[in-house]
Amino acid sequence: MKICRKTNHNVNGYADLKELAIDVVGLKLFTHILPIQPSDLLRQVLANNQQLPLQSEKAKSELLITPILNDIWQRNPKAFTYFSGYQFNIDDM
Repeated sequence: MKICRKTNHNVNGYADLKELAIDVVGLKLFTHILPIQPSDLLRQVLANNQQLPLQSEKAKSELLITPILNDIWQRNPKAFTYFSGYQFNIDDM
């Protein structure tokens, strides 16, 4: 696919694009990573947290995603970090 603009160079939306110059390549990036079992603590936390309302993205992040990330982090200290609630605005740089 190629991205081409109409000759007037005024792009107002997706319909103004003729083609997308993107080569989509499907790769299996994590085939070498073996599955692991969640810790007993993670199982307990997720079981408890699933009983709470999970209607917002913030609730899902705090009650489901963060405990999973914490479990992985404890197994791999100093291998990675994550930022919660930070807005990375590259336009201000």
